[in-house]
Amino acid sequence: MGYTSILTKKQGNVSSAIEVIHNLIQAVPDQNYIENREKFFHAIVHLIFTIVGSNVWSEVHTPIGRIDTMIGTPKRIFLFEFKLNETAEAAIQCIKDRHYAESLRHRGLPITGVGVSFSTETKGVKEWKEEEL
Repeated sequence: MGYTSILTKKQGNVSSAIEVIHNLIQAVPDQNYIENREKFFHAIVHLIFTIVGSNVWSEVHTPIGRIDTMIGTPKRIFLFEFKLNETAEAAIQCIKDRHYAESLRHRGLPITGVGVSFSTETKGVKEWKEEEL
């Protein structure tokens, strides 16, 4: 299966992107898993989007904090916030509380926030949520 269009083929198919992320994380052997570290999952997500040719930026500085991962497509911006052993809702709330979308409004594109919760128990995506900002 080709992953080159996981966020652009169907104008922002976040569900497909999350499935790819989960499946590729699940392919990491147990001995290579870095326990209890959100950075482990963050690095893998960054590499996945880089390998498939997405316009990806990580740790994007804003006036109030850092966006975990930002993906730019010709028609939309995706802001990803990652949480470890928390809820996807908490991740979305973080995007809102820190006003991440406000620093990108000047680009004139729709912005979608994506909260992703990873689980140390299952070593993959526990839940996710997307919301227009």
